[in-house]
Amino acid sequence: MDDPVGAGGLGRVEHVHRPPHVHLDELVHLSPLPHVGGGVNDQLGVGERPGDRGGIGDVGDPRLRARLPRSLGELRGDLDPDRERSLVGEPPTDGRADEAAGAGDGDAAVAQGLLAALAHRIGALTVGINPHLYSPAVLQRPTRWPSGRRTGARSKWAPLVKGVAAAALAGAVAVPLLRKRHRIPAAVTTAAVAAGPPALAVLRPRSRARDAGLYAMQMWAFVMAHELPYDDPERLEKRLRVKYPIRVDRLLGGGRLPNVRLQKALAGLGRANAVDRTLSWVHWVWFFEPHLALLWILIRHPDHFPRSARQMSAVYDLGCTGYFAVPTAPPWWASEQGHTDEKVRRIMVEVGEEQWGRAWETLYDSLGGNPWAAMPSLHFATAVMAALLLAEAGPAEGAAGWGYAAALGFALVYLGEHYVLDLIAGAAIVAAVRRGEPLVEPLAQAVSRGLQRLERIANEQI
Repeated sequence: MDDPVGAGGLGRVEHVHRPPHVHLDELVHLSPLPHVGGGVNDQLGVGERPGDRGGIGDVGDPRLRARLPRSLGELRGDLDPDRERSLVGEPPTDGRADEAAGAGDGDAAVAQGLLAALAHRIGALTVGINPHLYSPAVLQRPTRWPSGRRTGARSKWAPLVKGVAAAALAGAVAVPLLRKRHRIPAAVTTAAVAAGPPALAVLRPRSRARDAGLYAMQMWAFVMAHELPYDDPERLEKRLRVKYPIRVDRLLGGGRLPNVRLQKALAGLGRANAVDRTLSWVHWVWFFEPHLALLWILIRHPDHFPRSARQMSAVYDLGCTGYFAVPTAPPWWASEQGHTDEKVRRIMVEVGEEQWGRAWETLYDSLGGNPWAAMPSLHFATAVMAALLLAEAGPAEGAAGWGYAAALGFALVYLGEHYVLDLIAGAAIVAAVRRGEPLVEPLAQAVSRGLQRLERIANEQI
């Protein structure tokens, strides 16, 4: 077979007399092969030139040829006779031959071989090898898992794609923080935060850390977006709905609001009693519970995490859309404004003022960005979704998730935070996400393929 490397490139493997027991990466000469472009020729023995290696020869023993992959069937090796004998278990005739050739200390100085030759001859297209990684200095390093950066052909679009993605990611963080000072329109802010997760997907190759980062960016987008309607309270109040949930809940409560029924039933325990404190804490824990559930899934069941994060994010997104479309007052606010026949206490605030003292006002302001974000109840919706996802991970996790969701649902009504109708709407969103996933799968896959293409370009892998 004609060899494009030339007559000095590869040597002859003579016939061997015993079955070889050798790995492919052992089929190397102690000095590297010459190639166009440099990178390893400096590893040749002292005084040795690339052309000193002898002519092209066939792999003489069929047993040795059979050890090679099909794609390497006719590739020549570059082994001197003593090295051949050591590979197949026969003692060398004289160990000085390699020393004279500047080979070094045996296997520790493995330099090139069939893989490196193949990489140079066919451009590493079949096996995906960078031939410059096969010098002795590299092979002697400890094995490391690849980092997030990929190697491959560099796309001329990589700097542009990466720059746009980096700018979008920075904008997703900065724009919502600067929106009030610079009076940035809500539509611009919404577009900026929505661009954050896909920008991160383009910038970083797929990994467990990137998946967690995408979910974190999604939550950042939700927190910022759900506050936007309340940037102009007077304008939002003109669209505020107050009456319809009261009418529905009265029907559900047999002529009386369920909030009032529960509060009256437990009124004998006194103000700020143990039940009030316990249920207030159940409510406060919600700010962490859905995310802790996903963290558990990420650590213990990582294969479930991408789908779980997508479904949880979809619940947040649909709920946020409801806040924009139908701003609805919660029961405690409607009662304060005189829209209910009986007083609905906001028990969480009573407990918070008692337990947290002066710090309560700061805590409340940091967590209550939009008091009219009540319909649907994302507290209940995300707790139910977390319970479903945990149940898929295991029965014990599912029992814990459902126990918390039930306690939270009771707490939200008792504390005066939500109507029962809000909870029903939250559960409906969860059902819509779960049942609607197959319907949006084609669109999701199309978006995913586009982002993957941009990610490969940005990370110089085309």
